[in-house]
Amino acid sequence: MRRSPSPSHIPQTGSEEENTFVLTLLTDKAHHDRMTELRNRYFPKRINKLAAHLTLFHALPGSRLESDILPVLRDVASQTSKFSILADKPFRLKKGIAVSVSAQEGGSRGKEIHHALQAPWIKGAFLSDQDASGCRLHYTLMNKVDDEAEVAKAYGELNRDWQPDLGTAEGLALWRYDRGFWRWERKFDFQN
Repeated sequence: MRRSPSPSHIPQTGSEEENTFVLTLLTDKAHHDRMTELRNRYFPKRINKLAAHLTLFHALPGSRLESDILPVLRDVASQTSKFSILADKPFRLKKGIAVSVSAQEGGSRGKEIHHALQAPWIKGAFLSDQDASGCRLHYTLMNKVDDEAEVAKAYGELNRDWQPDLGTAEGLALWRYDRGFWRWERKFDFQN
């Protein structure tokens, strides 16, 4: 059964979008692989369709891709230098667990990038309510688990064994949303 998205997750284009796109922060492969290993360990296998990711925008409308989205992505990426990013603290979600990105080591830069992208898109009035709000960079390692004991056990294990993980934010990655899967579209490299 296909679920309809929450109204707060639908782009404000006035029509039903054929394609929506997700925008993430692209990190170095080693850091990405370590975070994905943790996601694969904790996320319910039957619904885990994705690698670990740091989402900046959840539902960019395909109808505005060429005219409004791609030019801003190219512009912001060309003016942004690579930067360190630290996955620093596990925290609880309602039905799962996640790891935050340190404000001092990547989180603030991520918010600046989010704002630089968001400002012109808000003027275009096409962002979903979710994407028009703030951004808290984090890795979701477990979600959609109804069993509180299972979530508590995973959180305790992650907290006990956790070592902060340093990586490098290298660019932006654009993905086409496809029934729960994300299909690779393209990347926008930051400057050295």
